[in-house]
Amino acid sequence: MLRNKLDTEFDAFYSDLWKYRNGNTPEIFNYYWKRYLYERRKSWAREFMPTLFTLGIESTSFVESKNVCIKRVLESSNTSLCDLAKVLLDHVEFRAIENNTIRSMFL
Repeated sequence: MLRNKLDTEFDAFYSDLWKYRNGNTPEIFNYYWKRYLYERRKSWAREFMPTLFTLGIESTSFVESKNVCIKRVLESSNTSLCDLAKVLLDHVEFRAIENNTIRSMFL
């Protein structure tokens, strides 16, 4: 996906991304982020899937984490549908807060 968008610039972008990501200080990363990476943001913005920067890594971990919540709640034989809904809503709210915290580090 990203390779197609950047075409011949992809290799340089990829190399720069890792060089700046592994910068010794946040100041180094922020300098290069603002100078080189941010200007190409429209090429990689799709990688925010749906709200978390993933660098193109596609994973089922979000769904799997929901399945773990459901299984944990349902293993208790006296669980009501209301209890299950509350656990799922709490989990989704926690993940939203977590994702916003991570996203704010990149924006």
